[in-house]
Amino acid sequence: MVKKSKWEWEQGFFFIILLLHCLPILLLTPFVTLDGPAHLYNAHLMLEVLFGKTPVIHSFFEFNTFPEPNWTGHFLLMVLQAILPILWAEKVIIILIFVLMALGFRKLILTIQPNSAYLSWMVFPFLFNFPLLLGFFNFVLALALLPWWINWWLKNHQNGLLIKNGFFVTLLFMVLYFSHLVVFLLAGLSAGIISIFH
Repeated sequence: MVKKSKWEWEQGFFFIILLLHCLPILLLTPFVTLDGPAHLYNAHLMLEVLFGKTPVIHSFFEFNTFPEPNWTGHFLLMVLQAILPILWAEKVIIILIFVLMALGFRKLILTIQPNSAYLSWMVFPFLFNFPLLLGFFNFVLALALLPWWINWWLKNHQNGLLIKNGFFVTLLFMVLYFSHLVVFLLAGLSAGIISIFH
């Protein structure tokens, strides 16, 4: 029988703690947030505008053609509502935020200091954060994507603007822009600071 290394135990415990943080979302129905119901209703309206047969909705609502920020969360909720019950769609997006935030932060820590995986545990007190409980899904989703962006930029910014890199930078920036404008600007600022001082 092969003994597990300290690294494997630490990694296993990290995922157990992450799962324990997801349990309240799974067990509480509904998981109450301030703006969460408004986001769910907006996503439902989007589904109705796209695929509904109710003429009343089409006479009051239409899509804005300007590429506004704050679309990612609504789009994901709309897709999830098409395949899941409405309250489960909300649960899935919150769990997705938790997983992206925890794993992104861990990946960033391991990129900066590979021997300091224990520092990635500092993300857990911030999973149930105030903007999440306010129901600011787009903002928190963008924050969850930010460590992934910083990690990628740390590894690839010196490679120059190759076609593959340019495509990936554009894609990441678009996702961040359509998630939340403030985090999009923060991602650009972090990329600039890393490029200057790294």
